[in-house]
Amino acid sequence: RTSIARRALGLGRSANTLDDSRMDSEIADSPRCRAELRSQVLELQKVDSNVQGFIDGVGQLCNALGSSFLAASCVTDLLNDTELSTLNVHELFQHLADFAENMQSQLRELVVLPMAQYQQAVSKAIRQARVFDEEAEGLDAAQLKYLALPRDSPLETRAYAQQDLDDRAATVALSLFDARCALQDACSEQRTVPQRTVGEMLVSQLAYHQSCTRLLSGAMPQVNALLSDAEQRGTSLAVQQEADAKERAAMPRPEQRTAGAPLAEGWLCKGAFGLLQAEKKAHLARLKPWHKRWFVLCEDGKLFYYKGPEDAVTALKVPLNMNLVQSVSVVNGPLEFELRMGPRTLRLKATDPTERARWMEALNNYLDTHTEARAAAAASNRRRFIAQGLGIRDLDGFASTHSRTSISGFLHRQDMDIMRRWRKWWCTVENGELKSVLFEQLRISDPHPREARVTRGSTREKGTFRGGTIAETHSAASAGSPAASSSGGSGNGATGSLAFLSTSTSTAVVRSTSTGSRDSPEAKARPVTPLPFRVMQTVQLPLATVTVREARQAAVSFCFEVISPQGSLLLQAISQEEMQLWMQTIQNGTAELLGSLTRMSTRALENTTLGVLRAVDGNALCADCGAAHPTWASINLGVIVCLACAGVHRQLGVHISKVRSLELDTKEWSAPLVSLMLALGNERLNTIWQPTLPAEQAIKSDAGNAQREAFIRKKYEAREFVSDEGPAPSDASLFTAALSDDVFIAAECLARGVAVDVTAPAVATAEWSGEAAALHGHRGALHVCAACGSEGVLELLLQNAAPVDAEEPSGKTPLRLAVDAAEAGCVLQLLTRGANISYADHAGQTPMQAALEHGHEDLQQLMLDYKLAQDEKLLEQSMKQ
Repeated sequence: RTSIARRALGLGRSANTLDDSRMDSEIADSPRCRAELRSQVLELQKVDSNVQGFIDGVGQLCNALGSSFLAASCVTDLLNDTELSTLNVHELFQHLADFAENMQSQLRELVVLPMAQYQQAVSKAIRQARVFDEEAEGLDAAQLKYLALPRDSPLETRAYAQQDLDDRAATVALSLFDARCALQDACSEQRTVPQRTVGEMLVSQLAYHQSCTRLLSGAMPQVNALLSDAEQRGTSLAVQQEADAKERAAMPRPEQRTAGAPLAEGWLCKGAFGLLQAEKKAHLARLKPWHKRWFVLCEDGKLFYYKGPEDAVTALKVPLNMNLVQSVSVVNGPLEFELRMGPRTLRLKATDPTERARWMEALNNYLDTHTEARAAAAASNRRRFIAQGLGIRDLDGFASTHSRTSISGFLHRQDMDIMRRWRKWWCTVENGELKSVLFEQLRISDPHPREARVTRGSTREKGTFRGGTIAETHSAASAGSPAASSSGGSGNGATGSLAFLSTSTSTAVVRSTSTGSRDSPEAKARPVTPLPFRVMQTVQLPLATVTVREARQAAVSFCFEVISPQGSLLLQAISQEEMQLWMQTIQNGTAELLGSLTRMSTRALENTTLGVLRAVDGNALCADCGAAHPTWASINLGVIVCLACAGVHRQLGVHISKVRSLELDTKEWSAPLVSLMLALGNERLNTIWQPTLPAEQAIKSDAGNAQREAFIRKKYEAREFVSDEGPAPSDASLFTAALSDDVFIAAECLARGVAVDVTAPAVATAEWSGEAAALHGHRGALHVCAACGSEGVLELLLQNAAPVDAEEPSGKTPLRLAVDAAEAGCVLQLLTRGANISYADHAGQTPMQAALEHGHEDLQQLMLDYKLAQDEKLLEQSMKQ
């Protein structure tokens, strides 16, 4: 009963109800469901005014007879385009205005009355939507009260809060179902009642206005088509309403006492729920007084207790489940006895020994005659408290429980501000990603005037935590989108970085359904439309980078922690079963994602950046530890490394090593960068970085973190294994490599200490010819590459932080030299690194002007496109701010 009600509200699905697609698709509470209902409310509000205008127009026609006529616009607003194309409303009603006669009674009976009833149905549907919003807010309050209970709270208090939560969940589920049915019925009747009334109005005019026979005879086939379509839709609607009534009857209800005579009832004094230890029981006996209550034992095993017999009829109390009671025994004299339920007991005291004997007989008789029900209840209760999650990523153990890899529902997370409020987040696990969305409001009806005020939560900081990093997002919310309050959330275990979420608004997206029949083809085609709810925060984490575990250190129950490299999220479910389901689903998704990455086919791998670069000599193994199948790269050093070594490379800093993933960072892998990596390779680069490496100092793939870090720091930071034999490469060697585009020689020069901003010799040397000295003297290596079109060495220098707008003696930048030499590849490389197209030389000429002067229209257009793209990006950022 509880799981069905919670699943109907989107509070989490149990593993036993995963295949109930009808319940999930039709009555599940979710932002998509509420968005659909909200769109129906807005449509019905618009229809309400049109219906009122239609009724007023018919009333004017009836009262004024032939002096007034019905405006065609009132009809066109109620019919869709297909129905309007079937019936030429404008021309037809213009003629009918000339032949109005005495037909007041017919119009009021066949037109005004059905439309008024339809208007009442619309108003009722909108009121039902408002009732659901009020019930949902009450459920949120009950959830907060239940989830705030400490772990050591009494079982009686937890049971009362649990039952109150279940009752409210059932009530809200019914309200949601009623609101959804009422709204969809009203929307469906929009395609039935207007058609029928328009058709009946036309038929009445044909019957009572013989002068209109010739005019209306030509329109009768279209009128009959309208009536036939309305009849078919009405029949379909009646069948659907009957099915909805049966489904509603099968839904759970709030806990009520069963009809019939109780097994036993009378006055008893209730003590406290205590532990089984004798010393603690004695201590609790001194602190907890006795309370006189009216107890009622029902046939279904529920033991109710009230303040008096009169409350047993009207008051709704949380019962004790006798199926969970293990034994009933006599204690402490002739009047007391206790019920044992697991590690706790409930002490009761009768008014006299006879009364105690009567109650013990009734309780023991129930226990003896319901052995199977008690065993089933005990087994179900034990499953609720099975601890799962050992704090590690157990990909195989949890996957064996079930193979589900997607789930959606509401979870709670605590705000990081000083108020520490709990808010309800809509969470989804699908497509290899965990996404949590906090909506400002989720009302499907307009708030009451007394509720239309600015809430405290509407001014709080908002932001986006995407992909494990904090980033500002500024996307406009839907224009005029209404809002309704939503609470819940968790996150008191999140790292400090998550507290700095920047201000943001965004628009959620959902597939909206047609307002017609739920089984119609229009309802199956669901175009993507924005949700009419304002998004306050969004958290997105790729499952490939997360670990999930139960948060046993949390002060409240049902919490689990999702840990990512940049932070962690502490989320709270509504029950132990739901917490386990979320944990298992996240771990199954992680296992599936990582498994798909490792099982990539050879043919597919060959077409990726990873496959192309692995084909280079030495790149099949990590350049540092020799681990197989490395998937990371240092793009400024040119080496391919494994995940463990990539973590150490990150610690070195980007001035030494820039680490990128070969699988995830797809935008980083431009064509020049891939060409640079193909020209190097681990095997060649290790002849530069570790030719003098002693065999005993080399590390293996199973090396510890400390040993791995020490080795990599020696290799790249201290450069202990770079050969110092022979003459050190001169500055001219770097420029010679730039002239010939020899990236290996250039990499060796950088590894042996040649600076990227060194200037070329102005005189000839053994390695530097006089012609080159005359042409490139006092220029930087980046200038030489740009002037000669050496794209490989240019990419290497740019990756090693060479100044992109450095000036040569005449004031020209590398971009200007590339334009003069018509090197389009170098121009594009420099533009993507932020080269300034308006940087003028000493003569005042910019690269744009030089391209125009030399007739390089392609380069001019390339720089212009880049400038426009940059301006659009800046404009977009300024608008978001």
